[in-house]
Amino acid sequence: MDHYLDINIIPQRDFTDTVIMNELFNKFHLNMVHFRLDRVGVSFPKRKKNLGNCLRLHGSKGDLEKFMSKSWVGSVTDHITISQISEVPSKTDYCIVRRVQPKSSRSRLLRRSVRKGWITAEEAQKKLEFQKDEITDLPYLRLRSHSSGERFCLFIEHGPEQNSPSFGEFSLYGLSSTATVPVF
Repeated sequence: MDHYLDINIIPQRDFTDTVIMNELFNKFHLNMVHFRLDRVGVSFPKRKKNLGNCLRLHGSKGDLEKFMSKSWVGSVTDHITISQISEVPSKTDYCIVRRVQPKSSRSRLLRRSVRKGWITAEEAQKKLEFQKDEITDLPYLRLRSHSSGERFCLFIEHGPEQNSPSFGEFSLYGLSSTATVPVF
């Protein structure tokens, strides 16, 4: 994680930054699947209540060059700028950027468990009495599953900053529950 590049969204009249970020991230994910890279991580350095207008890719110079070698941005090309691959500043902190999957609809999950035969309807009803839905205010991306075609929300959490990096693999979304990315 000694190099990075920024993909910045150019403000548009016709589209919000969020719409473009959703499309950009869908394309990013497809390129991650194509290359099967588990050494490229992401962060959103301009995030506030939403993920902002910058997608930062982290990795080695070679991995980032390989990732960017395929023209993957497609239809969002006119809506973004891509920086050069640069070295991470020498003095930086680190954080984990991970996916969070809140159990937002307990009743839906329990109905699914009954339908799959994992529990009975009576067991589901008992569990429903004692469980509450989780509500999150984390920023998210609205993505489309390329296997099922269904839309889903990918909630993203930037963990607390720490002084030293943690190593590990990244998912094909560029997220990890163990590996850190530089914060600057």
